[in-house]
Amino acid sequence: MSLTRKRLVTAKIESAYGIAETNSATTDSILGGSFNITPLAGETVSRNIVRAFFGNTENITVAQHATVDFEVELTGGGKTGTNFDRPQFAALLQACGFQENGGSSVPWVYLPTTPSSLTDADTSVTIFFHNDNALHILKGARGNVSFDVSVKKLPTMKFTFTGLLGVVSQTAMPTPNYHDIAPVPVSTANTTPVAFFGMTTTGTTETTKLPLMEQLTIDLANDVKLRTLVGGEHVVISDRKTKGTIKFEAPNLGTGKNFFEVAKNLERGTLSLTHGTVDGNIVVLESATNGLTLDAPKYSSNEGYDMLDAGLVFLPTGAGNNELKITCK
Repeated sequence: MSLTRKRLVTAKIESAYGIAETNSATTDSILGGSFNITPLAGETVSRNIVRAFFGNTENITVAQHATVDFEVELTGGGKTGTNFDRPQFAALLQACGFQENGGSSVPWVYLPTTPSSLTDADTSVTIFFHNDNALHILKGARGNVSFDVSVKKLPTMKFTFTGLLGVVSQTAMPTPNYHDIAPVPVSTANTTPVAFFGMTTTGTTETTKLPLMEQLTIDLANDVKLRTLVGGEHVVISDRKTKGTIKFEAPNLGTGKNFFEVAKNLERGTLSLTHGTVDGNIVVLESATNGLTLDAPKYSSNEGYDMLDAGLVFLPTGAGNNELKITCK
């Protein structure tokens, strides 16, 4: 018998694609929640034979994999002296197609990449999923991440990974050593929308000052597939179309910015949001410069006041691989 509350996930960047790493609970533990696993997923085909009587025939599995998903708090990595510590979710972001830069005395920066091959180094993770004393290992795992920054809540990231099947065994759960940085709630004191379609925190008019925000979500929207061929299996990220949503107080159409016209005319804008105020626990989410369009704004309500809900489409510049930038500092 196993306990639902006894779950542990560790993740480690692979040196070679699909070759399971030896994860350590001391260095690779992920502090998160809402852990879920589908230990055996895949495609099946029926034998589809006709006999002289009714009845089932076997469904034969032709492609097997496993999936896991979980939430992680959106925080910085901490700071040791003048050096910025690596955030605990760094390996997870890399396996979602981000390239990591920075470190030491400069902030950690993550920008999306376009893979050049199925086996690019440092782009996949081995995941150990401890379900109490049952251990499930996923190899060559890659996935997707989405962000939720909602007022009066803790900001979170949701990761969803697909991996090749590894060992399943009865293994005593190790003692984890978590990299625990305390999150701070989304609020006026902790969260600063810096820029949004030409509106900034320093704006002095209704058309230049940022509106009050309720929620921002961003979905990297990776297209993750299990690619099975004779001679090899790979989990691949075959495309990316980053999108999101935003909810903010509806401006006065007579004196404020008309976001319906912004959306209709496909005007380009920039989004930048900073969460956290203490060095080592600050995260900045930002689009490319003029790398954002609005999609279908509509009215909603918050405590009796009109809000605008709009879709966000994140666009790369001509250089590519820059539609979403994450900075931990």
